[in-house]
Amino acid sequence: MTHDAKGFAYWDFGSAGMVHAGSQSAELLANLRMATPDTCAQPHGDEPGEPSMRIAIPPAYVPYESKRMARNAEGERLCRAVISVATSKELQQSLESSPVADTMQRMIRLLQDRLWDVGTSPPGRVLALLGDAIPRKGNEMQDLASEYLRRGAEHPASLPAMVMRDFWGFFQTLMSVRCRDGRMPDLTASLMTVTMAIDFPGLADDAEAGGTQVYVEASGEGMACLAGPAAQQLLWNTTLTSAVIALKNRLLSQPPSVRQRSDTAGVPGETGAPTPSEYLLARWWDGVTPVILGTTGWPAYRHLANDRGDFIGSVQCGMILRALSALIRYNDVVDLLSDYVSREPFNELHPPLAIGGVQHLTGFADALAATTDEVIDCGCGQPGHQEAAEISMAMCIGFMLAPRYRLGHQLAALSHAASPQIRRSFTSTSPQRAARTTAVTRLLPGEVVYAPSWSPLWQTSSDQDDRTWTDTLAQRAVKRYFLTDQSTHPVGRRCLARIHSLINEATADANGSRLRSLAGQWGQLFDLVATHPTISPTPGALDPRLVKELGALVTRTWNHVIVGSTEAPSSLTTKEDVQLFIDVDHALRRTFNEPHEAAVALRRAFLGVLTSATELTGHNPYARLVDGTAQACGGIKLATLA
Repeated sequence: MTHDAKGFAYWDFGSAGMVHAGSQSAELLANLRMATPDTCAQPHGDEPGEPSMRIAIPPAYVPYESKRMARNAEGERLCRAVISVATSKELQQSLESSPVADTMQRMIRLLQDRLWDVGTSPPGRVLALLGDAIPRKGNEMQDLASEYLRRGAEHPASLPAMVMRDFWGFFQTLMSVRCRDGRMPDLTASLMTVTMAIDFPGLADDAEAGGTQVYVEASGEGMACLAGPAAQQLLWNTTLTSAVIALKNRLLSQPPSVRQRSDTAGVPGETGAPTPSEYLLARWWDGVTPVILGTTGWPAYRHLANDRGDFIGSVQCGMILRALSALIRYNDVVDLLSDYVSREPFNELHPPLAIGGVQHLTGFADALAATTDEVIDCGCGQPGHQEAAEISMAMCIGFMLAPRYRLGHQLAALSHAASPQIRRSFTSTSPQRAARTTAVTRLLPGEVVYAPSWSPLWQTSSDQDDRTWTDTLAQRAVKRYFLTDQSTHPVGRRCLARIHSLINEATADANGSRLRSLAGQWGQLFDLVATHPTISPTPGALDPRLVKELGALVTRTWNHVIVGSTEAPSSLTTKEDVQLFIDVDHALRRTFNEPHEAAVALRRAFLGVLTSATELTGHNPYARLVDGTAQACGGIKLATLA
């Protein structure tokens, strides 16, 4: 397979070997057409040119403002057709002979042999203990529905569809920094909600929103309102990702003796495991990634894509592909333990632990943080580096705040577990040591983050002295705040001095007693970034109340997640999880009502300030979860816990 073909396999199911031209499955897919023909005029407000995805029909549903879910009969009909094709005998048989299915079966066999059997796998036994110590993933529907009713929703029967559509809309809105029309991320989210009809109901981590009909209702408008070549490709990719999820669930339901082990070698001569590149391709489709990243078909991102909406830069630049893959990796970190409990075969942190041990796990989250900063610095000349960094930052925030994943609650439970050994694993690293490690972590060349043997493609250098690590982190942080390099601009220099001071204060607080007192300074830093001329070119260019609200949300996130996850579990409430999640989502959606250029810079500033607070101050919750788990797997004496 050529480099280009391999790259487009992440976007095109034909290149991925899942559907072959002229086959029955290809014919079934070809008959799935967007509900509205692409005959509409270019919508008001779009950039000149020919966008590959358009809004053909204005949606009736407005997130957090509508009282009920808007129904669309034609879109719902198409949604049911997608589910029918995804689960059809023809498409499932086509997938069974694909490289993706081969990878899936080999991964299941690897984990079954090396990790899932707690009787023979010491790391597996520790993961099971840690999984028992954290709150259960799922069942978030009840708390979200209660909050929707409190905010004015009037039809309880509509609530599940509203919540599920807005769940994906939250992620789409976060990553849509440069979008002109806030309806685009909402409708894309609506369309892709159908994937949850196969992924959620009846499984251990079900959101408990209801059955298939809920997701059909949530998907209806997306299926009916979008049009254009990229929308059509999005429909097909949604069908394929749904089919991959259905195949995985079917394989996992079989007794172990029925699962066939492939003879294709992954780690030569040892396990038959998939290589990291093989794994990423399969996980990409299982994780709905080509659908979530369908944003490149939108007008504001059209220059990055071909007519299908494929992100061309990801084929040519490994750093761009790594940054886009952060969508998967942040998800895998927050699900590190819950995926073990549910025997989910697609979590990138499980194979290196099964094959290489804890030393292949430690540092993963620091490498993930470096992905954002290194794609910003990449000078290869391909378009899309800044946009890829924005997607990476969006995923950092999204998986931290979405109530489904309960990142803060997991860390609070583990840091205050009954077992002293578990507690030490998640509290023994000082903030200063953690921040220094973040500063000196560098990615090695490649498109993935593991070598074929599942050894890390990152390293920590030892050539940085005590005087420069804070400088490194501060410089990385400021590059996240602005659309272009502002290191010589007066506001940029003031931001550098402010974040340098904040990093010093946050890392000096070894026991966390003063962390809450820093919360207001993060909001002040955001306010400072917002004074830059790209955001505030003239007084009143942006609604000052909205700017103030976003700064307050940075402060709240610091207190609730970064600080709250270090405190007793009783300090965190699911009610505050839900309120913070909705408040961030609603505020960002309202930025699309502001002047476009200033709103783009404002959204970038929000992502940059909040992710620098999360990842670059020695209190990274993702790093604490991964490194704490690695330390537990390597250090807990199981006999003392028996």
